[in-house]
Amino acid sequence: MTARSNSSRSSSIFMPVASWTTAGPWMALPLSRREMECLKWAARGKTAWEIGRILGISRSTAAYHRDNARKKLGVKTAIQAAVRLALSRPSLFT
Repeated sequence: MTARSNSSRSSSIFMPVASWTTAGPWMALPLSRREMECLKWAARGKTAWEIGRILGISRSTAAYHRDNARKKLGVKTAIQAAVRLALSRPSLFT
């Protein structure tokens, strides 16, 4: 197999990063302000307990908002959700 065939094969397996920044099905459900806040803190490595302390809410409420955002964005982890949010709305993370 040549290098050229490898690159064409990998492009069919993985979604190009450029397509993540366009509005996709994950942006059909808008995130609430609190969901975005929780994801921003999760992207910084904060736990639900820490997010709750920062925002003045309980750990379970922080986890609820973080997990709700994750489900709306169609991903399995909070970090994946934060990355998807950052790619679609970079101004939130500057």
